[in-house]
Amino acid sequence: MNLLRFGADLFIDREFLLLTLPTRVYRRNYPTAYDNKVAVTVAIASRVKAGRTIKLGRFKVSEFKDIPVDQAIIFPLGAVEKPNQKQAVTKEFRPFGDHTKSRLNEAARPWKHSLDALNELKRKLTRGKFMRMSDIDGAFTLLPLVPWLWRYMLFVWFDVDVPLDQQTHAGVLYVHIFADFGTTGCPLEWFEFFNTVLDLARMECVLRSDLVLYVDDLSHLSNQEEPLNEEGAALDKFLIDCGCPTKHSKTKDASQLQLSLGLWWNTINFTLWLAREKLERHQEFLTEMSARRVVNLREMQQIAGREQRCALTIMPGSKVLLANNFILMSGLRLPHHHRRTTKAWRADRAAMVRCLNENAGRGYYRFDDFLDGGDVWTDASKGSKGPAGGGYVLDSGPYHWWYFGSAASRRPIDFLEGKTVVHCVEDNGHRWSGMIVRFHIDNSAFQASAVKGWSHAERLNELLRELLYLTVKFNCILSYEWISTHVNVLADALSRFDEELFLTRARQAEGPVYGPLERHPNAGDRR
Repeated sequence: MNLLRFGADLFIDREFLLLTLPTRVYRRNYPTAYDNKVAVTVAIASRVKAGRTIKLGRFKVSEFKDIPVDQAIIFPLGAVEKPNQKQAVTKEFRPFGDHTKSRLNEAARPWKHSLDALNELKRKLTRGKFMRMSDIDGAFTLLPLVPWLWRYMLFVWFDVDVPLDQQTHAGVLYVHIFADFGTTGCPLEWFEFFNTVLDLARMECVLRSDLVLYVDDLSHLSNQEEPLNEEGAALDKFLIDCGCPTKHSKTKDASQLQLSLGLWWNTINFTLWLAREKLERHQEFLTEMSARRVVNLREMQQIAGREQRCALTIMPGSKVLLANNFILMSGLRLPHHHRRTTKAWRADRAAMVRCLNENAGRGYYRFDDFLDGGDVWTDASKGSKGPAGGGYVLDSGPYHWWYFGSAASRRPIDFLEGKTVVHCVEDNGHRWSGMIVRFHIDNSAFQASAVKGWSHAERLNELLRELLYLTVKFNCILSYEWISTHVNVLADALSRFDEELFLTRARQAEGPVYGPLERHPNAGDRR
């Protein structure tokens, strides 16, 4: 436990700081901090009272060079609105330190780690499981900092011991000796520290059931309700003794329907859904973003976080809606850095809102109860002259074929193959509610993109967005498998307008179609 003995270094490379940064770095506070100075002052005062921040005394910028250290940073303070306040009359704000602007984060060297809590919950929340929720009070601010890091955690603010109305400007120097929010290495430092605390609880046999950790949220899982509540209460007491108390107001007793990580989880039927206030806020926010021509990095990060949560409630394949946002934010470093949006980027935001409107933010975290929806063979053909064609056949017997219009016929063959799949789902989606359907496609470009969930070609992403919406609308899952052109003889005949050849092959005893053939009433039309 070097962290408790010497303090957390937040994975900061000290030599890099000394060699790269100037001896003094001073950044002024953001206007948001002064606009919400009451809330910021209250938060800083609570840290000072708890001994996590020290008030050093009156300070002038001209005195910065006289501080008796080789190197020092005064980072800028800002304020952000606390989440989940849509219905609040008076909005609450909390302070943050921008350690990217102060350049401290340039020296952070944390090893890459991922928070896999959502996938863990999906895997461990089997039918009938109970889940108990608790939340650590303070989290990152419980981490003491190594003393050599203190000189880089200076900031200037009003005197917390004097009423604000008696002060005209911020002129007191403070230093964080415990971690705050905003340093790159803090999440990993906390992750390693608290996992060690949980290991101690397991060693003492206080923690015996599964527990999923997501930053400061504890999801405690078991097959029995009362034993889980008793174990959870014992764990809460253990954590208090360790100096990591939980918030009593956020502790929820064990239940098979539980709110965790912003989602309601139902272990009876494997469904999950967004809390109503989050759903409304996400829909409003994404609708606004879908019309924006310019967005900054902070907004793109908000979009990424909210859409990843929304994507959990829709069917597999949602990656197509997320990829363009990550591509657009690539290379941006500071929150105010911005870029012009693309048509595809705006279409992704609109498609996500469309899906949320269709499923009301409700979906599945496991598909154990989905039935086998059978097999579908699709194909499209395109000659040097004349219209292109498409067709499909289900193993249960329904089939359809058509001519593509002149505009569609000029599109690449991979687009026509994908469009054939779209038309098939539009025609038959009502048959597949609660089912997993296997599509056999002989075009590897579209099939591989569908399996991956997105494509570098925007024309294919356009189709994948439409397919994702249709699976949400019809409550089904599509599986895409490649098939050789020489094996895909039934759909091939339909795409080449040879219905007689198709019927001959489909009626053979060894054919894959087991049901009576059912011709679509609009077969042979132009689409």
